Amino acid sequence: MTIVTPYVLPFPAKVSPPPLFSGGASVTLAVTAASSLTEDALMQLDGFVSAFSMLADSGALGGDRIPPWASHLDDTSEPISTGFVATWKLSGCHLDERSAVILVHLLLGAHEEVPLRSILLGSSTSSLAPLPLASDPDLENPYPPRWPTVPFELDEEEFLSDSRQVWIRFRKTPTAAEAEAIDDALTSWAIGAASGAYAIAEFSPLRASLIFPETVEWVDDELAWPLSKTRLHSASMDGLINACVAIDHGIVPIAEMRID
Repeated sequence: MTIVTPYVLPFPAKVSPPPLFSGGASVTLAVTAASSLTEDALMQLDGFVSAFSMLADSGALGGDRIPPWASHLDDTSEPISTGFVATWKLSGCHLDERSAVILVHLLLGAHEEVPLRSILLGSSTSSLAPLPLASDPDLENPYPPRWPTVPFELDEEEFLSDSRQVWIRFRKTPTAAEAEAIDDALTSWAIGAASGAYAIAEFSPLRASLIFPETVEWVDDELAWPLSKTRLHSASMDGLINACVAIDHGIVPIAEMRID
C-alpha cells in the first residue's frame, strides 16, 4: 500500500514502508523543529500527538482492513526533547497504514504554531529505510476508509452543510458506565477531527473545525449528538462510523444510526 498525502508539505516527511502502523509493533515519531524547543512548544506538539492517540483509541482508524473493535494504539509515551528534536514512542499499533497521513496532517497544523524542519515515522522492527511521503495534489481521499460491514442500520445524509445531527438507538438502555464509555469514544473521535485529522487539502489543517457538546444527550436507549461547524473532509464520517462499529462490538450493540 502506498501512503500518499494531497498536501505539498513545507518540510520533508519520511515514513517507514508497511507494515508500520498495522503490524502491532511500535512506531517512533521524531519531529525536528526549526529552533530549539521550549517547554511551551513541546506541549503544543504533544497536544497534536495526543489528538492522534485519542482518535486511534476510538476505533476510527481501523480502515477497511482492521476491524474497528480490534484496532488500537496501546500507549503513547511522553515526549523526549533534546534541543531541536522531540521523539515519541507509539506502542502496540494496529491501525490502517493511512493513519500515517493523519498524523502528518496533524503535525502540519502544528507547523503553523511551532515551525518544523522534518518529520520521521520509523518502525521498531523493520530494517527498511524510511521513504519520503508521496504527494499527489489530485488525490481526493487519503484517509482510512470505512469498515465494509456495518452491523446496524445506517442512514447517512449527504454532507451538504456544516451542521450534522448524529442519532443512535441501541439495542438496550446502557448502564451509567456504558454510557460514559460511549461518550468517551465519541469525544475521542471528535477531538481528533477538530484538531485537523481530516483536513481538506486546499486548506490548512488548522482551518478544520468541529464544535460538539461536552456530553451526548440520552433518552433511555437513544442518544442525540449535534455537531456544528463541521469543516472536515467527508472521510471524517467514515471514522465516526468506524468508532460506532467499535462501540457496537465492545460496549453496547447498536440497532440503528442516523447522520443528517
